[in-house]
Amino acid sequence: MRTDADAALLSSRIVQDNAEGIDVDKRSTGNKISINQVRSNNNVGLKKSNGDFRPPFGSGMTLYGEEITVKDSEASSNQRIGIIIDGVGTTTVDLKGSIALRYNGANGLAIDNINPDDLDGTLNVDGVVNIYENGSNGFSLLSGTNLNVEVKKGSSLIACQNGDNNREKDIRNDGGGTFSDDGFICDDTRGSGTRPNCEDDCPACPV
Repeated sequence: MRTDADAALLSSRIVQDNAEGIDVDKRSTGNKISINQVRSNNNVGLKKSNGDFRPPFGSGMTLYGEEITVKDSEASSNQRIGIIIDGVGTTTVDLKGSIALRYNGANGLAIDNINPDDLDGTLNVDGVVNIYENGSNGFSLLSGTNLNVEVKKGSSLIACQNGDNNREKDIRNDGGGTFSDDGFICDDTRGSGTRPNCEDDCPACPV
């Protein structure tokens, strides 16, 4: 489901068994994106003739913008990525309430810099983000990203049982951002950048 330039708010929607999931592009307008009580699951990508998937098809949510808020939402069991975020200049991402990113074929949550410039800014966690059993990295910050991850007191980002080889981990940071001191639970980390201090007592994946 693609949205037009003025559709910044998606609330109480379910997108399942679709090709492209949810695709919101605000790069040209700089408007806010607000995702609230949205489930985008079981989306299967379209393939090119060479067998590669056509981005953003097959991901739960693909969000481009300067101010992005996702609250009480889920993106699980998608062919590719649960949520992929690309910012515009200095970007603020707020993950609020209960967020579930599980059983996706690739990453659970990916921060990318598809734009030519580096992505700078802050990702704030105010609630509980569950990133479980994704086929690649659970939470991935790609090179060229400089997003500082802040988990508020009493909140948590839980990334467990992700990846299926030594290169893919629960949290992978190949960018220049930093992590707050507390609030992360994971089994393992990887990457060329700073890594979070994770508590290693992973709870069972919530139903």
